[in-house]
Amino acid sequence: MASLGTVQNPKSILLVGSTGEGKSALGSFLCDRDNYLDAPCFARSASHLSTTSTIVSAKFRFENETYEVFDTPGLNDSDGRDLDHMAQIVQKMSGTSIAALVIC
Repeated sequence: MASLGTVQNPKSILLVGSTGEGKSALGSFLCDRDNYLDAPCFARSASHLSTTSTIVSAKFRFENETYEVFDTPGLNDSDGRDLDHMAQIVQKMSGTSIAALVIC
């Protein structure tokens, strides 16, 4: 993927949802559609077990716009960490204008 350089205000996309519902897979697809299967942007799990433990982000360009997609830890995980995950999301996204909220 081409370098994005310094981007002033990318449009933010926040991915939230239950563990194992495809948030990381969707984020990887959005970030790099051409190389998605070979080199995903975000770690993915082939099971219902949580892979994402902290919020991670990656930037991509589409039709001359820059976007930053935020992959979040899954909710409803077997360890009962929903409150911790929600607090992490609120803290990380505070002050960020969210252009799209995607619930998986």
